[in-house]
Amino acid sequence: MKKLMLALLVLILALTASFMSPTFVSAETEEAVFHSMYNYLVTNPLEEIGEEEIQEYALKVENAIFLAEQIEGNEEKKNSIKDFSSKHAFVLKKYKFFVKDYKIKQVYNLEDYSSTANGTILLNSEKASAEYAIENAVNKKQVDDAFLAFYNFVNSDVLAKNVNIAKTIPGSAITAEATTANESLYFSTDDYLEVVKYNNSAIIKNAKVALLDCEDLLMENGGIAYYFSVGLCQNGVRAKTIETPLVLKINLTDIGLTLEDGTATQIAVYEGNRKVKLQSATIKDNCVVFEIKELGEYALCLDGYAIENRSGIVTFFTKYGVYVVLGLLVIFLIAMPIRYARKVKKKKIKAEQKEYKRYKKAKKLEIKKQKKQKRNEKI
Repeated sequence: MKKLMLALLVLILALTASFMSPTFVSAETEEAVFHSMYNYLVTNPLEEIGEEEIQEYALKVENAIFLAEQIEGNEEKKNSIKDFSSKHAFVLKKYKFFVKDYKIKQVYNLEDYSSTANGTILLNSEKASAEYAIENAVNKKQVDDAFLAFYNFVNSDVLAKNVNIAKTIPGSAITAEATTANESLYFSTDDYLEVVKYNNSAIIKNAKVALLDCEDLLMENGGIAYYFSVGLCQNGVRAKTIETPLVLKINLTDIGLTLEDGTATQIAVYEGNRKVKLQSATIKDNCVVFEIKELGEYALCLDGYAIENRSGIVTFFTKYGVYVVLGLLVIFLIAMPIRYARKVKKKKIKAEQKEYKRYKKAKKLEIKKQKKQKRNEKI
């Protein structure tokens, strides 16, 4: 607040000096007043000025440069002051230094802006440009114009600030917002929340079945009414983790639900292996509100959404499916060698049968040949 008041005071002084000539004691000439202000600036460097004296210094340096430029346009007055050009340059240098090293710094608080491309990075870039323009200014107007341009930039909506809330972008199918549980300024105004319907049918089915055996479910006929996927985009990149717990608020109207405040509800997180973890949630203004410590998938549980009881077979396989699979594997490993041995034996028998048939055919041809030879010998 103190810095803000100082910034406003400095700005008022700048604008006042731009439209009004300094008011001096009538007995003093402009030359005498200029010498007085010049001597003040020589003997009172800005680096040595305390906060309680800064208002006086601001008024002196504003009036000094204004008067110097007024005298610059009057040859007679200018010639009456010894080394006026160097003194004028000195006063302008002091004014530049005051604006660049003090006045600009009162316009903003760096801690208010996010450490992102559109936050402190952009702010420091614009500040450097303003300082460069001030450093190269040749008169008070150019210095004031550079300062005013930076002042207007800082007070526009361009820079990303640190905030404690992130929302879904306009036009999102599901509108939601997240606030930090400890009210810390964790988000940037560039950040946005992503809440969409989760569509992994296998996970959803397993989670629904797991709820039937969950002792923490507070609703007699409770089940999954909707499955959300919650994400966060920070500095143009989808975040993988969050560093602080968030309070999530999701609009139920967008998913076709209308619930009264205080309706019994819980949030389920599927942990794998047909297990779910339940946490508390509340319904307020047709929004579900609950706390999260990590990004991911969350299921809204309401009464009346339980699936039908599983049959004995499904229950058996849910509990003992692993053992059944292992048993089948053992049977397979035992049966395969036996089947292979039978196949080899059958193949061997078939080969022996073929060999026997060839033998019988050859034997038959041999006998026929011998008979024919005997007939030829008798003739």
